[in-house]
Amino acid sequence: MLPWEDAHDYERSLLKHLLPQVEPSHLWAADRGFSTRSIFQAFAARDAFLLVREHARNPAPTEERPRRKVERIETGTVFEQSVSIPDGASGVL
Repeated sequence: MLPWEDAHDYERSLLKHLLPQVEPSHLWAADRGFSTRSIFQAFAARDAFLLVREHARNPAPTEERPRRKVERIETGTVFEQSVSIPDGASGVL
């Protein structure tokens, strides 16, 4: 969590203040506003992971395998799925 005095600042603009805290094997959770190719690249470059709610348009992941049921919890069912995202430089995230 990053407390910020200006509630009108766009959340992605604050990422530069958070990235120095990202370390290898860390898992961070974020909302769909952070679902961008450049943010995924920044985490991959640090060997860290980002769990993010998928945005309707951005960055359009490709399914690698069908989703699979992981477990049932009080509020629903948890699924996981492997996906890939082009990194913009002929590689994949």
